[in-house]
Amino acid sequence: PPGGPYTIIEGSANPSPSTMGQPTGLAVKSKDADSVTLTWNPVAGADGYRIYRSGVSQNVGSSADTTAEIGGLQPAHDYTFTVRAMDSSGKTGAASAGLKVVTSELKLSAPTGVRVESTTKTTATLVFNKVSGATGYRLYMSGVGNNVGSSVDTRGVISNLKPGKKYTFHVRAVSPSGALGPKSGNATGTTKK
Repeated sequence: PPGGPYTIIEGSANPSPSTMGQPTGLAVKSKDADSVTLTWNPVAGADGYRIYRSGVSQNVGSSADTTAEIGGLQPAHDYTFTVRAMDSSGKTGAASAGLKVVTSELKLSAPTGVRVESTTKTTATLVFNKVSGATGYRLYMSGVGNNVGSSVDTRGVISNLKPGKKYTFHVRAVSPSGALGPKSGNATGTTKK
């Protein structure tokens, strides 16, 4: 090469990979909205295992046996996992076949404490309690199929109402994937004349 010959010292920069076998039987033992528990078949002579996830260069978990729980995941999101056996020196062998897993949908609760805080001739302002895990809320009115308003916090305004009329409203929380939680109890209010 230009500049003269280079001395190659075997094993210094790129140590030889482990001869550990490839894990098989990678499967989902359980899952929820933000974690997955994986299992796989043991590899003869393995001192432990490392778990990898698509989109992350480093291992996202390790295990001394053939099961591992990986947390910090997003609800209703797909991930691909692989596992590598590790020898006593910490070197890993070949990766298992990839396993695609879709985490569970986040289970939202119904908003509580829904009430009409105030009204004008044409608007009603709803307030309600925060729902854990929700990224927003949709506001509904009796007799109308679609939502009549939306909010990213615990207050929302419904417009285009008629003066001096009584209305009934309810609220549903929205998950990060856009799924709707159960409906709240009803709240009623009368617009000003």
